Amino acid sequence: MKEANAYYRKHKTMKGYKTLSYEDAKKMDKEIKNSYSWCQTPYPSFYLSNNNQEIHRLKKRLEQLKKQKKANPNHRKQIF
Repeated sequence: MKEANAYYRKHKTMKGYKTLSYEDAKKMDKEIKNSYSWCQTPYPSFYLSNNNQEIHRLKKRLEQLKKQKKANPNHRKQIF
């Protein structure tokens, strides 16, 4: 995300970005242009700041599931 934002700041377009096709880059440029003035980047700052919290939340959830599996290994699989 940071790399995409840096590319956009430097080139003012996503065309030519390594992981996007020309059509996807064109679509992303249009979405950026039509977005609110405070989030005219491929990934607004609130996306970046929320990533760490989401990573920590998912790690805790995985640990919780591992503990639950160890505590009751013969129990049927639960769908979450």
